[in-house]
Amino acid sequence: ARVSAIKFGKSVLLLDADRNHPSQHLFFNIKPEVGWEEVIQDDGPIEKALYQIGETRLFISPVSQHSASTPPMIDSLQMDTFLKKLRQRFDLILIDSPPATTSSEGLSISSKVDGVVLVLEAEKTRWPVAENVKGRITQSGGKILGIVLNKRRFYIPEFIYRRL
Repeated sequence: ARVSAIKFGKSVLLLDADRNHPSQHLFFNIKPEVGWEEVIQDDGPIEKALYQIGETRLFISPVSQHSASTPPMIDSLQMDTFLKKLRQRFDLILIDSPPATTSSEGLSISSKVDGVVLVLEAEKTRWPVAENVKGRITQSGGKILGIVLNKRRFYIPEFIYRRL
């Protein structure tokens, strides 16, 4: 998100959709007052839930601050309208969703977006689990754009990898 906003000059929104473990506002050191779910419920202006990162064209929008007590908004018609408004305003929208292995919300989002980047924990996620999640995403209408392995460990010192 940051690279697209700074290097390419795109207007980018990073939408945090993980109700159980929202983290994007912590990463960017933002103290949100209003989340995007509250904007949808109140039919308020989108700007209330957008937080600009410095002087860049990068914005984040956290999930509701009271998400545990509100019903999920992912499958609602209001969510479709909300996403349509966001597409008109931003060049790129990245959604940090909950894991598809533990949440149906992650699968629901996959049918509403242009593509999904599947993030797997390196050396921990077994291939049958990855294959199952990939199949569930495509069955729900999602399109897999690629896979990212995170938490990779370097058993050989990194400087040796650089020389290879």
